[in-house]
Amino acid sequence: MAAAKALNYEPNPTARALRGARTLSLGIVVPLMENPVYALAIQGAERAAWQRGYSLLIAHEHKVTASRSVYEGLARANRVDGLIVASLDPDEDLLRSLAPCGVPFVLFNRRSSRIPHCVAVDGRQAALMAVQQLAGLGHRRIAYLAGRTDDYNGSQRLAGFLQGLAGAGLKHESGLLVTGEYTPISGAAGMERLLEANAVPPTAVVATLVVAAGALRLLHQRGIAVPKDMSIVGLHDMPIAEMLSPPLTTVALPVEAMGHAAAMGVIDLIEGKRSSVGTTLAPLGLVERASTARPPKRR
Repeated sequence: MAAAKALNYEPNPTARALRGARTLSLGIVVPLMENPVYALAIQGAERAAWQRGYSLLIAHEHKVTASRSVYEGLARANRVDGLIVASLDPDEDLLRSLAPCGVPFVLFNRRSSRIPHCVAVDGRQAALMAVQQLAGLGHRRIAYLAGRTDDYNGSQRLAGFLQGLAGAGLKHESGLLVTGEYTPISGAAGMERLLEANAVPPTAVVATLVVAAGALRLLHQRGIAVPKDMSIVGLHDMPIAEMLSPPLTTVALPVEAMGHAAAMGVIDLIEGKRSSVGTTLAPLGLVERASTARPPKRR
């Protein structure tokens, strides 16, 4: 021990893997590298891996070859001991891709009745909180720039949005719901569609952070002042929210904690410390900034 300390010795995980059955490495696969939500989740997973003596390999969701998925590539070529998976694929397609891997995996940022090990955040409650904030300011025509509404997160957020409207005594108008992708470009296009489809525009909008950023840019281009003419609340809180003009009011979600919990969960599965992983994390709360105000007075 004294010699190891004097030489600043550390065990070589690659050499250890050659002698044992484990590599002490995890793989994390995300669908959108450019989305800051996944970047923060990766930070949480990396912190957990380091705490437990594992390394973390990061991959983008795609087909490695026509016959091999990125999951199988990580499990077989890189010999990871477990996988942390965020995917936008339907359950059936995802299970088909994961079946040949032969290692434990935890699905994160999503829940599924067909996949036993999941870690997610409560998007329904987040959307409900966003609507409650706007309704409390007096907004009566609140729009939603949704991402996909056919996946877990999209359906949960939509349910929370509708619950918020009903709780405030507001009717849902189909023209105030626009679906798209989770990108700024889609946010700008969705806001344009929203303005063109409504002779009387909404006074407030709910959207995920990256979608809200694109919507905000479109409003600037159209000369619509935020929050004087229209208020915006984003779902997710990242440093970029403070850098927007005006700084964006958001509902903060525990994304880093979600990544941390997913990594801890898959390591526990690998080491036989638990048989199931199922966690849904509550929103952290509303972060009020300058993108919300009382609705404008209209004749």
